Amino acid sequence: MKILVFGAGVLGSYLCHVLCENGHDVDLLARGKRFSEVEHGLVIEHGLQKLTTTDRPHAISEVPANAHYDAVFTVMQYGQTKAALETIANIDTPLLMIVGNNMCASCMERQILEHSFEHECESECLLEHGFEHGAQNEHVGEKTVLFGFSATAGRRENGKVICFRKGSGSLTCGAAGREAPAAAKAAIDAIFTGKYKPCWQPDMDAWLKCHAAFILPLAYLCYANGCDLRKSTGAQRRLCLAATAEAFDLLKLLGYPILPEGDEEYYHSGAKALYMRLFMFVMAKTKLGKLAASDHCRAAVAEMRELDAAFAKLRRRKPGFGMPAWEKVRKSAPSWDELEKIYAKRK
Repeated sequence: MKILVFGAGVLGSYLCHVLCENGHDVDLLARGKRFSEVEHGLVIEHGLQKLTTTDRPHAISEVPANAHYDAVFTVMQYGQTKAALETIANIDTPLLMIVGNNMCASCMERQILEHSFEHECESECLLEHGFEHGAQNEHVGEKTVLFGFSATAGRRENGKVICFRKGSGSLTCGAAGREAPAAAKAAIDAIFTGKYKPCWQPDMDAWLKCHAAFILPLAYLCYANGCDLRKSTGAQRRLCLAATAEAFDLLKLLGYPILPEGDEEYYHSGAKALYMRLFMFVMAKTKLGKLAASDHCRAAVAEMRELDAAFAKLRRRKPGFGMPAWEKVRKSAPSWDELEKIYAKRK
């Protein structure tokens, strides 16, 4: 199959590697220095597997005019995806998956299908236009738009990607506000024929908001400790978990299901809550926290800021709903302007 991967960061590079391994004809869109790095080969050092691979996708810096793709995967930070929506919408493909953090999947889908970019893609957009969460999009577009998230961490270094993941990794994916169409599921399942498997969710808009409810307090905790989770205290980590519990309660009030199903049990009492406290301790005291959280927070201040602003918009829909733990952990971090100055200097 002819496939485009739009974005050549850590996640896009690994996804491209998987697609090449599965025998597809892959175009990898990269720009600037990254284009010259992948032009003669995509090199990935798989940290946990003690393996280095070199793939040879077709490196491109722009989508070719009149090009047709059987499927397109965009893999960028949230703000970058919003900025590229018009370009993405104009790509000739029947199947598009937007991979990465996202606070308004339903709105993005609507904009892409209608080629409408006159307003911001934020969490309030659908409500402003009379849509409720989970409502079927009546527009019939030429594309099926799906959303995904890949649990892969790493960094770029000396022209190569250093990638960390559990096993072969997997792609959590689905449609926004509803089950993905059966034909789209079959097409994606057919693309990934190896060990890297799609994990389907019934509502990726809700899943991604739930994911943000977890990662934002963790990001605040990282920034409060100079992106070194080893400095975090047990009280700080418990506050972080309480903030996620509050965010889940807010999402339920707004009509979003908590996904994956049963996840909210990790943030209250019982055996699952004890497991989550242990998980947070292990993250803080081992390299796991650096790989899974601190490194990304250090490199993605702009994305975390965008997610924070989008979640604040969600909160304004329930102005009387208190979130004291969320506010406390959020205020423990420096301001976004300060963070951008700090981590711009460290790049």
